[in-house]
Amino acid sequence: TYRAYVDKEGRYWQEETLEGTPYRRTVEATHVVGSGNHTRSYLGVVDGRLVELPMTWYSERKIWDMSPGYERRNHQRFSRPIKPICLFCHNDPTPVKPGTIATYSAPLALGITCSRCHGDGTKHVQARSQGKGPPAGKADPTILNPARLSKGRQLQVCQQCHLTGEARVLLPNQDWTQYDPRTPLGDFMSLYVYAHDGGPEFGIASHGHRLSLSACAKKSQDTLTCTTCHDPHRRDKQRETSGGCLSCHKVDDCDDKHTTEKSSCASCHMHRGGTSDIPHVTFTDHFIRKQPKTDQSQPRPDSVQLVDVLAQNRVKEHPDDARVRLGIAHARMWRLDGKTKHRSEAKKILTDGLSRRPAHVEGWEELGMVLKSLGEFRAAAAAFATATKYGKGVHRFQVDQAETLEQLADIRGAETVLKRVVETYPTDRVAWGNLANLWLKMNRLDQAEKAYDLSNKYGPSQALTASNRGYLELRRKNLNKAEKWFKEALRRDGTAAAMYANLGTLELAKGHPEKAVPFYEFAISRDPNFGIAYWMLGRLAMDKKNWSKARGHLNKMISVTPKDVRGYLSLAETELRAGKRNEALRILLVAQKAIPNHPTILQAMIRLRGKPKTNSK
Repeated sequence: TYRAYVDKEGRYWQEETLEGTPYRRTVEATHVVGSGNHTRSYLGVVDGRLVELPMTWYSERKIWDMSPGYERRNHQRFSRPIKPICLFCHNDPTPVKPGTIATYSAPLALGITCSRCHGDGTKHVQARSQGKGPPAGKADPTILNPARLSKGRQLQVCQQCHLTGEARVLLPNQDWTQYDPRTPLGDFMSLYVYAHDGGPEFGIASHGHRLSLSACAKKSQDTLTCTTCHDPHRRDKQRETSGGCLSCHKVDDCDDKHTTEKSSCASCHMHRGGTSDIPHVTFTDHFIRKQPKTDQSQPRPDSVQLVDVLAQNRVKEHPDDARVRLGIAHARMWRLDGKTKHRSEAKKILTDGLSRRPAHVEGWEELGMVLKSLGEFRAAAAAFATATKYGKGVHRFQVDQAETLEQLADIRGAETVLKRVVETYPTDRVAWGNLANLWLKMNRLDQAEKAYDLSNKYGPSQALTASNRGYLELRRKNLNKAEKWFKEALRRDGTAAAMYANLGTLELAKGHPEKAVPFYEFAISRDPNFGIAYWMLGRLAMDKKNWSKARGHLNKMISVTPKDVRGYLSLAETELRAGKRNEALRILLVAQKAIPNHPTILQAMIRLRGKPKTNSK
């Protein structure tokens, strides 16, 4: 349950609680995003990182509801980072600290200023303050006046934010924290939309592309721009609703319904209603039509084909550079937006493009992430290694590279990668935590403790760090300290299934398996896809030789976490202990297909095939 409130000092907060438990977490709202005309979303700082808070105020309907993207189960709650690509459209850019994704090196700029359309005005102010200016009728070289640009370039000034598309990918040497509107938008980024004729859905920031679908836009030869209808400096309602239309059309062109020049063209020819991506808002669809469709629920064509709408205005480039960026767009639509149909397309396009443009670090990173998600760990490791090579030792997904090497049982390799990360970025809490986990596996407990302490220092609100520290104390057989850390993890996050499973594991360590079961079952009630809880229940059933119950739990684990090798190995062990050697081998063959060439599976198959058959009795 979530609520927003203001405390006695006038500070804004959002709170999360879980019914039936003492859990309560609050985060202060430090910034507000949005004009307030439709919505107000709130930002806060958690462990130094700027995040979006889970509740939004929907001004039109005067209600609180979950923020866009938070309407699904297991959303990101207080951890969704506000990256520079997010701020690009909502705020003036602010630099981030090196090696971080949402920790800003200076106080955030407040709002969108003149510079977004006119460029840096420092020299302009200095010159005018000294009484200097250009000759009458001449352009002022110290400031950009968009009115002096071509119509197409004028449109691009607005399209920075009002043409979001499906995915945006920066061109080489560009940065989301630095954009000068003097730069043609096509030389700054690629902007992808679906290639089908139906056009984009009516979204809250689809104005630019929806307008381009209109006959007015197609026939105007770039004379129709945003400023045809909108004054960028002040509100002019008559110009917005009819004035722009009447600059080309005449009232006499319409039928008897249009009797005066005060009639609103937009009310008939531009649908106004709810959007496809933001709830509780009413927006104007900029697709101008004789009879606009009001139903926005029509299914979109099931297509994965994307087109870069800015490519036609770009300086000529090597086609394989564009090919790699297209693959990156598909990868991000899968990785960030959850559109799984784009994953295979990303793999195909990136593999092809990188074969001819191998020095593209970002392309190798995204390919590595795709391959890792598919369980193709050797190929993923090779992709990450290539990113390391061309990235001069450093790239963004080094923690994922280490996780991939760990899956391949290359613990030393994973350790080397993580040590390189913390040497380069010593405040990276995730890298310190993963390095501690590795050292725990290697039984280097004192080193692991120091690494956990550093992870905790840089991420004091992270439940996982406290949880893992508890397992370190379990390894030392210090149950009292383990319990302290597990309860601290639960205090930090009382909604996460793993935090309850920890207490089950603690009961096992105390020699109370019957007391462990309810904790694992409660963890599953919190997250039905929490595979480890099924695994532990399966192992407990195995200990009691309840093969049927063990199979049920372990098969469930495999169904929800098909890339976790432990489910297959334990199920195979169950069948072997039940005297069904051939069934155990069949399960390992299924595992080999699900996770190709996994060394642990291969070793288990070799051992099993080498064993003589035993009497099932």
